[in-house]
Amino acid sequence: MSIYLTNILLIFILNFISKHIKNGKNIFLILSFLIMWSIVVFRWNIGVDYRNYNEIYFRVISSNFLESLQIIEPGYVIVIYLSNIITPNNPWFMHFLIGTITLAFFYLSIKKISTDYFLSVYIFISINFFYSMMNQERQFLAISIVSYGLYFLVYKEDKKMFVFLIMIAVLFHFSSIVCLIILLPNIINKFKFKKIIFFMTFLILSIIIFNLDNILSGTNYGRYFGSYYDNQLQLSVILNTIVRIIICIPIFYIYQLKKIKLNKYRSLFYMLFFMLFFQICTLFSSVFGRITTYFFTGIIYLLPIIVYQIKIIVNNKIVNKMILILIIMLLIPYHYVYFNLQSESMGINPYISIFDK
Repeated sequence: MSIYLTNILLIFILNFISKHIKNGKNIFLILSFLIMWSIVVFRWNIGVDYRNYNEIYFRVISSNFLESLQIIEPGYVIVIYLSNIITPNNPWFMHFLIGTITLAFFYLSIKKISTDYFLSVYIFISINFFYSMMNQERQFLAISIVSYGLYFLVYKEDKKMFVFLIMIAVLFHFSSIVCLIILLPNIINKFKFKKIIFFMTFLILSIIIFNLDNILSGTNYGRYFGSYYDNQLQLSVILNTIVRIIICIPIFYIYQLKKIKLNKYRSLFYMLFFMLFFQICTLFSSVFGRITTYFFTGIIYLLPIIVYQIKIIVNNKIVNKMILILIIMLLIPYHYVYFNLQSESMGINPYISIFDK
């Protein structure tokens, strides 16, 4: 765990230094990226799925393209082919490539969307997205692409580009198709009887979800329902659900305050709403936890935006600093508890680098 604590300590030091130098924000982004990038790309056998992806790598390079599409999504097949050209019969570069692209997309999203780079990076670590990307690397590549799409949705109001990037994400993990529902509230709001349509939509979604074990019974995801893996995660699922509800209550309360202008960022609030919906579904099966992550990443950008808007209204340096300190202090126990609950099951602790193997 020492390397992860060192990482957090360095992030705080960089943030302090960045406030006292020219172009400090950009320097903070670059250096913090390089620190976390080195942890991700130079890891060895870190993440439960690390060996699974190694097996997939060798299966793909020994198959033709059409056969490979039966093994994994086309985007990942292409990544494997590219990595095999650079380092033949060595899957390490595949992890290097995926880790680099994923972290780059997250950082690009932070630069484009966030109003506080440090807070976004700290949330990225504290909510355990950083650790999860070393385990669920294929899905987190898809999530990072969707995150970048939020820039076009929120700031450019370019729905077509957002949908296009979701389709790119689907090439790496099909489950990212679920992110299309972020557009649903905006579409429904155009109708006259929108409340009825909202109710009917979530009624249909609920019926589908609570019959999902039957729907997915013939797929790879079907094996998770009621499995040993499912039962082992039950405690963390319950704790996570409670904590996420607690996190969202004040955020939703702030959203409806007229003094704080947040309507522009409504898509990020919709993401939290859908996250809660699917998080409650995790009480039925932990497989929904994979879906919640797509939506919960919105908090990386939303929380700094809320803090920024509050700063404008309060206009008091001491109060503003206290708000930031409070958020940091509240995230510390979440980070500590969740990391200790999940680090071994995710296979990220202890950390081993390629130089230690």
